[in-house]
Amino acid sequence: MLAWVMPEIQKSITQIICRNHDHILSDPTYPYRLFCQELLQFPVGLVEKVDRVVEEIIESAYAGNLPLGGVFHSLPYYLYLRAPSQMFREVFVETARKISHLPRSLEGAWLHPRGRFGGGHALLLDSFQEEAAQIAILSRLPESSGAEPEICVEQFRIVRQILRDPSTGLWHNGRGWIAEDPQALSPAAWSRGHGWVLRGLMTSILNLSPGASRDELISMFRESAENLVPVVDTKGMWAVLLDQPSAPEVSGSAMIAAVFLSAVRLNLLPEQPYRPLALKTAETVFTEYVDSEGRISGVCPGPGPLIDQESYLVEEFSCEDSHGPFALCALASAVLDT
Repeated sequence: MLAWVMPEIQKSITQIICRNHDHILSDPTYPYRLFCQELLQFPVGLVEKVDRVVEEIIESAYAGNLPLGGVFHSLPYYLYLRAPSQMFREVFVETARKISHLPRSLEGAWLHPRGRFGGGHALLLDSFQEEAAQIAILSRLPESSGAEPEICVEQFRIVRQILRDPSTGLWHNGRGWIAEDPQALSPAAWSRGHGWVLRGLMTSILNLSPGASRDELISMFRESAENLVPVVDTKGMWAVLLDQPSAPEVSGSAMIAAVFLSAVRLNLLPEQPYRPLALKTAETVFTEYVDSEGRISGVCPGPGPLIDQESYLVEEFSCEDSHGPFALCALASAVLDT
C-alpha cells in the first residue's frame, strides 16, 4: 500500500501548494503560518514543488516580507532551524518569553482571550499546547532566562486534569467559553483538538532532556494515543466529534495520523496498531478528499465545539477550510519520512 500511495501523496501536495501559493507567502492567519512551518520540516528532495516553495519562504523571511507573528505556531523557530539566523531566533524568543505573562486560571492553566465570544479569558486546548511546546523549545536555548522545562510539563498536567474526561480518556476543547456558566467544560471531544494535543506533546517531548518530566509527558502521550484507537473508523478516519456519531473530519484525522507515524519512527509508540492505522488514514485522505486542483474537502471550520456542538453535527464538510493544507502537509511529510 505504501508504494502505491506515495506517488499519490507527492502529486497531491504539489497540487495543494499550487492552489495555496499566495496564501503561503502572504496570509498572516495561523493556518498558513503553520503550513509554512510544516513545509520547512518536509523531507528534502522528495517533492520538487516543496523544495522550491521552501526557498521562496526563506527568501521572503530574510527580506522581511513573510508574516511571522501571531499565535498557534512557532514558524520563526523552524525558520531558524532550516536557515540559521539570529534574526529568526530572536523573534521566536521574544514571542515565547511573553508566555510567562499570560493570565491563568485558579488552577494555574494559561488562558486565551475570549475574543468574539465576549470579554475576559478562557482555557483553550489549541493555544495552551503550542505555548507549552514553545516553553520546552525555549528551555533549550541560551536565552531561556527562567523558561524551566517543568513549566511545560506542569501546564499539560493541569490542563489534563481539567479537560480530560476520565470515562473516555478524551479531552474537551476548553473551559470558560459558555458565558452563563464560566466553569462549564466545552461540549464534546473534538478530533482536531486531539490533533493539537498530540502535536504539542510530541514537540515538547522532543525538546525535553531525558528524565522524570519527559517521562511524564510520554506517559500522557501514550495515554492519549491509546484512547483514540477505539474511536477511529475502518477507513482510518476520526469523526469531528469523537464521542458521538458525526461526520469524518480530515484535518484532525491527518494531524493524529501524522503524529502516530512520527511517534512510531521515534519509538514512542509501537508499530502495531499505530503505523497501519495511520497509513490507512493517509490512503483515505489523499485518495478521497483531495481533488485534481488541490482542493481539500472534509475539513471543519474552527474554533471547534467551544460553546455548542450543533454546527458540527452535519453529514459532511464540503467547503474548503484553511486548516486543511498544513494538516495534510504534516501527514504527507510523516508518510514520506517513514
